[in-house]
Amino acid sequence: MEAAALDAVAFSHIIIDDLRLADGREYHGLLGGAGTYAVAGMRLVSDNVGIRCGVGADFADSHERWFTANEIDISGLEIRGAHTPRSWVVYQREDERTEQPQFGMEHFAKMAPRVLDLPPSLRQARGWYIFRDADEAFWREAFALRDPSRTSLLWELHEGAAQASHWPTVARILKQVELVSLNRAEGRHLCGVAEPTAILERLLETGVGAVALRLGAEGALVASSREGWLIPAYPTQLQDPTGAGNAFSGAWLAGRAGGAEPLAAACGAAAAASFMIEQFGPPRNLLNKRSAWQQRRDWLQERAIVLH
Repeated sequence: MEAAALDAVAFSHIIIDDLRLADGREYHGLLGGAGTYAVAGMRLVSDNVGIRCGVGADFADSHERWFTANEIDISGLEIRGAHTPRSWVVYQREDERTEQPQFGMEHFAKMAPRVLDLPPSLRQARGWYIFRDADEAFWREAFALRDPSRTSLLWELHEGAAQASHWPTVARILKQVELVSLNRAEGRHLCGVAEPTAILERLLETGVGAVALRLGAEGALVASSREGWLIPAYPTQLQDPTGAGNAFSGAWLAGRAGGAEPLAAACGAAAAASFMIEQFGPPRNLLNKRSAWQQRRDWLQERAIVLH
């Protein structure tokens, strides 16, 4: 029997993080990676989500249990070596950081998600989250494989794409993308303007369906050509900003792919992000947070400001 299609799938790395915060504190061996946090955000919104990337043979002995305990589909994971990627993550400020793969860039690239040879449940998912640079060869494969009448695509820009020199390529890709998500620093570097609304306008001119410009503690601007809002950040205790943007993006995609109204999906994304920053690493148990996530989403929806 063919596996049921997923609501959403994250195409991005699972990484073990050694974290150094701007204040000098360090934390080691944390489950991380854009894929992990994106699928965590998705899981708060949907019961039927998965992830696609390479991992090491050590994954089963380290962090596989987090995915299975949270009922996340891992049929898209492939063992491609001895070690799961591990990185130093060093924050200069809340929205700017550097990441250094500890096993080298060749190993890290080997673990990158592939769109070819997907299991049927991933290929037919209603939403694809892709955290990627502007490598046109990858995007040609992705666009050739997905059915846009079935599957919405969210691109969360990797910082490697967020450069003014890449603008022509980024603009071409965005014409075929339903949702794009990036932070303020990435938007400023890519678009060459500093004002958040000007960044929104330039991105929407490409023909992308909708834009989420994440502003950290100031919330997020979420807009299409028809409507837009400033979504505040949910007030909570910040422990670690790692992964909040990925969770926002994953939850936004899952909400939109699941048929939520645009404002509700955006507020659900901000609510999902708020859970990621309350501890180091993703929350241990996502299954018991659904009610709290709904309450935070509704609280944010009452306070969203319409953009004029």
